[in-house]
Amino acid sequence: MPNAVQQPAVAERYGGFDEITQAMTTLEFRQDPYALYARMRREQPVYRSSRGLWYLTRYADVEAALHDLRLSNDRDRLAGAMAAGQGSMERLSRLVQRSERSMLNADPPGHTRLRKLVNKAFTARRIQGVRPRIQAIVDGLLDAAVAAGPAMDLIAALAYPLPITVICELLGVPHNDRELIRSWSRELVDQATPGLTPEGLERVEQVTDEFERYLRDLIRSRRAEPADDILSALVTAQEHGDQLTNDELLITCVVLLVAGHETTLNLIGNGMLALLRHPGSSAGCSRIRR
Repeated sequence: MPNAVQQPAVAERYGGFDEITQAMTTLEFRQDPYALYARMRREQPVYRSSRGLWYLTRYADVEAALHDLRLSNDRDRLAGAMAAGQGSMERLSRLVQRSERSMLNADPPGHTRLRKLVNKAFTARRIQGVRPRIQAIVDGLLDAAVAAGPAMDLIAALAYPLPITVICELLGVPHNDRELIRSWSRELVDQATPGLTPEGLERVEQVTDEFERYLRDLIRSRRAEPADDILSALVTAQEHGDQLTNDELLITCVVLLVAGHETTLNLIGNGMLALLRHPGSSAGCSRIRR
């Protein structure tokens, strides 16, 4: 491994793995994670927990690891490594096996193949074509917030409904089913925290089963009757005769619905918080807008 990652000593415990796990599940950490990150960079920038999880907290180390072909993003291998001697890892391994079909959890050449096929559906022309509709959704949400005033809850009024509405429209999820998608996505994201309890694992399994059954039905309907949406484009995407399997289509939809929703929500919320904390930065935004 490159020197950037080799040099810091690797500790088996950093004040105890449980300390880090618990800290990352607290409200204080969610409101301000930077104090813990700074402590990790200062005291143990390359840290291996007692459960075998690695934490890299410096840019140079992360960049070196991402470019090191000896390292893997294959979650099935991770599950196997974690399962040894861990009572609850059998359940976790089943969840990991479901997600391993995603390009996010794959190494080349599998990752390359999946990315090429998915890119067939996300053409520049298609994405440019949805800009007016996204603008209309934003305008409608802001108009509703102003009418309900005088105060506005940014997350509830804009950051939360906007991305899930857009991604559901892109995939062709029927309007009446979108609240169900919101609920499943929210539960999966809320449970994706360190120190997941057995009860939490049980709920993740249940939500995942419900989500998968719904999406399999939606995929079948698009195979039978394609529409002008991203899911139909994914169903028909080909690369030298190769197509996404049903399982690959399924996990791609889950990634788009859950990850696409959550990342945009956090971007809007954190972006506004950063502007409120550093109001002078808004001048740059104004210049870009003009």
